[in-house]
Amino acid sequence: MSFEGKVVAITGGGSGMGRAVAAAFLESGARVVLNGRREPVLAETARELDPSGKRVRVVSGDIGRSETAKRLVAAAVSAFGGLDTLVNAAGIFAPKAFVDHVEADLDAYLGTILKGCRCQRESARG
Repeated sequence: MSFEGKVVAITGGGSGMGRAVAAAFLESGARVVLNGRREPVLAETARELDPSGKRVRVVSGDIGRSETAKRLVAAAVSAFGGLDTLVNAAGIFAPKAFVDHVEADLDAYLGTILKGCRCQRESARG
């Protein structure tokens, strides 16, 4: 499948599944905006995936926060003229026993996994 000319935003794009998805979209012709919390990791991933620096942009920050989602959409529009696809690969990996979880853990999981999607849609509508 070709994604030539398409623009894809990928949350959690600095490593793991998000990075692999970014590589696949780039291979299929897309331009990509990566999001994650760790700016150095995002920058290194961008350099490795696109040494030319022409087809990848990065936006660091917590995707559970609406201002990060707005910056992600704005970066796609500014750099590439729009946004066609969102891949929400962000997650939190902090294994511990179920009984050790507290309400703040749940809030963090939901903010990253669910609110990130909602904020993206709201930002894309303008």
